[in-house]
Amino acid sequence: MAGPYGRGVADASHYLLAGDETAIPAIARLLETLPASAQVEAWLEVESPVDELELPVADHCRISWRHRCRGHAPSEQLASAVAEAMPDIRDDLFVWFAGEADVSQRLRKRLKQEFGLQKGQHLVTGYWKREAG
Repeated sequence: MAGPYGRGVADASHYLLAGDETAIPAIARLLETLPASAQVEAWLEVESPVDELELPVADHCRISWRHRCRGHAPSEQLASAVAEAMPDIRDDLFVWFAGEADVSQRLRKRLKQEFGLQKGQHLVTGYWKREAG
C-alpha cells in the first residue's frame, strides 16, 4: 500500500490500523500483506453491527469493530480511541488511519506533537471531507 506522496507502510513489529467505512478496502489489503511476525490491530468504524463485514484475518491480526454513537460524526470517536490506546513504548509502532479529512488532520498533529511519532511511523489520511453546514 502506498499512501499520499508515495509513502508506504514502514516496517514495524506492531501496527495499529484504523478507519471508517471508506478505509475498509485498504485495511483489508494491509491485513493480507503485513508480515506474520508483526502484531496487527485493526479498528474499523461502521454505523451499526449490520454494517460489519466478514474479513479473512491471519492469526497475527486482530479486528475490532466499533459502532458510532448517535450524535457523533464518522471518524471522530475512532481517532480519539487511537490516541487513548497509544502504547507507552512506541519505538517499533506504525499507525495507519484513514477517515474524514479534518479528523485525520487533528489526529496526525496529535501523533506528532503529543506522542512524538516520527513521519515514518504513521500514515494518516483524509479519505473524504464533511460538508460544511
